[in-house]
Formats: sequence, C-alpha cells, structure tokens
Amino acid sequence: VTLGMDIAGYTTNELFVNGLDGEKSARSLLALQRYVGTDAVNGSVVWIDTRELGNKVEYPSHGIMYTTKNVLSDDPDLIYRKKKFNVSRESIDQVILSHRIVRESTDAALVQHIPSPISVAASMRGFEQFLMDTMSEPDYVDDLLRFTSRVDWHVAEAVMDEVLPDMCLISGAYDNIDVIGTDMFEKLSFPTMEGLIKRIRRYDTNVCFHPHGKISDSGTAQRAIRNLKLDCLYYGEYNDPEVLRKKFPKFSLMGGLDTFTTIALGDVRRVIDDTKTHLDSTSKIENMIFTCSCSVDRGLSHEKIKTMIDTVKGYRS
Repeated sequence: VTLGMDIAGYTTNELFVNGLDGEKSARSLLALQRYVGTDAVNGSVVWIDTRELGNKVEYPSHGIMYTTKNVLSDDPDLIYRKKKFNVSRESIDQVILSHRIVRESTDAALVQHIPSPISVAASMRGFEQFLMDTMSEPDYVDDLLRFTSRVDWHVAEAVMDEVLPDMCLISGAYDNIDVIGTDMFEKLSFPTMEGLIKRIRRYDTNVCFHPHGKISDSGTAQRAIRNLKLDCLYYGEYNDPEVLRKKFPKFSLMGGLDTFTTIALGDVRRVIDDTKTHLDSTSKIENMIFTCSCSVDRGLSHEKIKTMIDTVKGYRS
C-alpha cells in the first residue's frame, strides 16, 4: 500500500518524519487509486506508526520502511508492566485523518487495514523469536496474544468510531499455515481472529481475512476459516480458487495475480497474459474480486499495476 508514494512524489521520510502524516498518507493512496482506477482503496498507508509500539524503524528515502529493533526482543516482560498499553491519540488521529480524507475524496469503497493479533505479536517480538516462544514459552505466547489483541483493537476501534469503512481487511502475513503449521493456525490464529471479528461485527461493515499460505490444500485451515464470520476470503499465492469456492460457498473470494512473480518479475506482456488466464479460469465463479496476491509497495511498477486493472476492465469471457 506504499506504492502511491511513488505516484504522488513523496519520499518515505516525508510521510513519517514526525510520525505518520495523515494528509500525505491519504494523498498518496488517492493518487494511486485515481491512476489505476480501482474500485476500493485503503484508508491509510499503515495501520499505525509502529514506533508508537516501541519499535525502532528505518524509513529509506525511496524504499519501504523496515523494523530494526522489535520492542519486545530484549524485554518480553514489558507486556506485564503495560497492561493498559495505549498508542498515543495523536498518532491514531493521523490514521483517522487519512481515512477521513480518502472517504471524502472518492466514491471508491473505503478499506481499513487491521493486522491480525499474531502479526502485531510478530512486529513487537520478532517473528523468529515468536516461533521459538510457541515451543518453549507457550504460556507467555498466550499472554502476548491477549496483549496484542488489546493493542490491535485499541487502534482499530478508534478509527472505526470516527470513519466507518466499507470493509475491514484483516491481514495475516504471519498467520501462514506453510510457516506456522496447521496446528498452530488452529490453536493460536483462529481464536485471536475470532475475537477480533466478533468486535468488528459490532459495526455495520464487511470483514475480509487475508491469511497467507496454501489454504486450498489444508482441510484443517479450511474448517477453521469456515467457522469465522467472514464476508470475504482474500487468498494468497498458490491457491486454487475453484477449490476455495467449493470449500467456502458463502464467502466472496478475492485474489488474482502473483504480486512477485508476475508483477515484480514479469514484463507487461506477461501481466496481460496472466491476467487473462486467471480471468478465464475464474469467470464462472460467483462473487469473485480481482486483485494482486498481496500488498503493492513502492518500487513495484505502477504501470504494470495499471495494465493489470485495464486488462480486467476490458475483459470479455
């Protein structure tokens, strides 16, 4: 979702020099949406500036921000000393401002990005350490996920109270069955997701979950996801949409081109061909939403993203 900075002409530093700049966040997202012509747009380039959580983050001028120090890497017991851990209202207000400007500036559907509690835990603890904790400190992991669920909802609720999105997109970059395994997905990911979705359901909006990994091959993951009260499943790379449609008949499905192999590595001709191939194979599947397999960040070719969207709009089965 940082690709819009390239279109708008902002450096990454400009958006984060004194914390997230909500106005520039919105302008960059709107610039991308207007350029490529999507039907939906994110409300903010980030769910929160993770420096607010205590992380140390670098912001390369024309690169993607990255964490250099996870706040809980050396001090895991911080969660017990900060049970009422709150992100500053000033930082949340910038996220709200970004959503509000986007809402007021386009008729495209407004999407609020909310990371899964496991994704927040991975951001604060470090993913490798988190995985080790699941084996050596399972009680700590339970406490950590209760903590990150509170932090997650503290931000999400504040935004939804001010600007109601058309859809909440819960990203599960670390809820990846190919990495954490199906047992951990069922034991840790599913309960935290269930709690988050229950809270979102207090609001009149739609809920979409974007887990990573090959869901179409995992009966365990399919059973867990079926029990979530979702409106849409956003599947990632290497999944079979026909299998997913049979397994999830009540959900809309969202997916499409592999962001890395087709858009990052392929040429324009491949983007066109792969888009048409995907549309040919899914044209008879109801309630399909076409998109990339994952987020689009600065450095990717916005011309190829536009080519993909133009191909979809011009497609006739």
